[in-house]
Amino acid sequence: MNEKHLVEQLEVLRVELESADAMQPERRDRVLNLIADMEAQLTEDNSEQAKLVYQAEEMVTEFEVSHPTMAAVLNRIIQTLSNMGV
Repeated sequence: MNEKHLVEQLEVLRVELESADAMQPERRDRVLNLIADMEAQLTEDNSEQAKLVYQAEEMVTEFEVSHPTMAAVLNRIIQTLSNMGV
């Protein structure tokens, strides 16, 4: 269940990213890379996933003001990973 929820939230983040017109290309690429890395790590060990959580937490701080919806989705992803034991 949690893994399915994580996949769904990553898709929500991807959709939100597509609608974020004013985002700098470098930031957009960082978010896309994070999404791809999280999808790739779904079956990997928790140490690699923990690094991705840290990256996501940094992005939440970065996006809280400029892209609050994206920050909220990232927070939900972090919570889902936490619930999965990451």
